[in-house]
Amino acid sequence: TKTPTNKPNSNIPNNTYGWGRIDSLAAYNLAMNPFSLSVLPASVTVCKPNDATYTATLSPTDPNMLYPVTMSTGGLPLGATASWGVNPLTPPGNSLLKIGTASAAPSSYLVTITGSGYARSKSSTVQLTLQSTPAAVTNLTVSRSGNNVVLNWPAVPDATAYQVWYADNNP
Repeated sequence: TKTPTNKPNSNIPNNTYGWGRIDSLAAYNLAMNPFSLSVLPASVTVCKPNDATYTATLSPTDPNMLYPVTMSTGGLPLGATASWGVNPLTPPGNSLLKIGTASAAPSSYLVTITGSGYARSKSSTVQLTLQSTPAAVTNLTVSRSGNNVVLNWPAVPDATAYQVWYADNNP
């Protein structure tokens, strides 16, 4: 017969755990956190009417989790739209979120992305910064100064830089 012992790595119960030990803390944590959610990038800046894009990634903490997770958004700017590449999504996997900005006001917003499934929800907050599209340059004047061409125009509101293209048509 075997007698209880307190030796480590013994196959005999040590009267602390006994045979068939259940890690109730691990089971509880798994039930409370069946999946994790991460969203990249954490911040996007776009000019209207371009779409902002984020990638939401779901990772299961239970390798046997085969339950779909429904993705949603909160805190979108008034007039913005959200569309998901895959929804619902079964972990592991990722889905592309596109936020349409054509009718939204320029500003900075905090957008909450939530995955709900397996009787649990996980959320991540990202930043969305919308900038207005600058107007086109008007009243452009062209002059010559020696071998140089000089371009002049009045400043365009909300423009932070200008891009100038030229073509050399001489053979």
